[in-house]
Amino acid sequence: MGLSRGLGVLLSAMKLAKKLNEYREIWISDLARWEASNPMEPQRQTRKETEPREGPQLDLSRRQDPLPSQTVMIWPGISALSRAFESVGGTNWNAVNANQSRWLGLLEFAKADLQKFAPGELESEWGRTAEDINRFLASRGFPDLQLSPWPDNLRNFGVAAVQQLRLEWLQVGSQAHIEKGESEMFMAIHLKDGAKPRFCEVESFDNPVVEIPLKGDQGDTLLVTEHPQSRGFNLLNIGMRLRMEARSAAATPLDYGEVMMPEVNLIRRPNMEWLVGLGITDSASDPWAVTQAIQEDRFSMDRKGVVAEAAFAASVRYRACVQIPKPILEINNPFLAVVVRRDVALPLAVAWLNYDSWVKC
Repeated sequence: MGLSRGLGVLLSAMKLAKKLNEYREIWISDLARWEASNPMEPQRQTRKETEPREGPQLDLSRRQDPLPSQTVMIWPGISALSRAFESVGGTNWNAVNANQSRWLGLLEFAKADLQKFAPGELESEWGRTAEDINRFLASRGFPDLQLSPWPDNLRNFGVAAVQQLRLEWLQVGSQAHIEKGESEMFMAIHLKDGAKPRFCEVESFDNPVVEIPLKGDQGDTLLVTEHPQSRGFNLLNIGMRLRMEARSAAATPLDYGEVMMPEVNLIRRPNMEWLVGLGITDSASDPWAVTQAIQEDRFSMDRKGVVAEAAFAASVRYRACVQIPKPILEINNPFLAVVVRRDVALPLAVAWLNYDSWVKC
């Protein structure tokens, strides 16, 4: 009797588990459909086969995202801090946060490519004083990017690097205009067949990709596609994936003939405080650390080509000489907030909070 009852309980439990798994699969399917139809989320577009077209024009002007324009220019930082590492006879890097760990991974991956920049494209400088570094930055066109002074002694120094890339289309583009709604009009670049743009679609991106070759023997190319907002290391990863997929054999050619895209001019100062505290151990096992880190990025496109410039500077100090304050994390862009409870499967509340919900002073 007891055995029979036990088997009955076991069978009931197995049926319940099976039913719960079915509910789970239904819930996951419904969640996927909800995400696909939610207008607040970027939507993947269903690709449709189309008849060959006679050189239509690709218009990359439709989307405006709420996040301010972003840049990622890592080479000046890699160049400058590699020089700092060499100057103290560094043997190890010491990260104190996750962003520094990611950055060190990029440095190890990319430092061998520093030699692939042509003279004048990427220059670095070492200086004993802040004045030395600031003078170098000013001489390279960045007079407003300055390190704060530090005591002039053998336990302090600064490094900087400047990237200056001025790249031209194979053929100068035509001036055009893009209208947004009824009241806004923007300058645009119209590149025709002489610029040799190539078009394709790739697996991880919803919209057409245009690949535009640039003058020179370095094999420089601009890749452009409409894409939802992103930033920081995620933006860098997206750029790397776009390059990989656009140049793979799996990319599907598209029959566009010309491209029109916005003329842009962006200058921004990314917050580099997350690099403060990055440590270097020298050959005598003595500790050094970054105490300041600043950067300015400039990115522009016009009918002549692309300008990608950036300057990075940092101060480094013998760590025993100073207590390095931990930086403040400032959330100053639209953000995600999720309330969760231990052992509760679904969030209690989820909010994406744009500027319209922030409390004004």
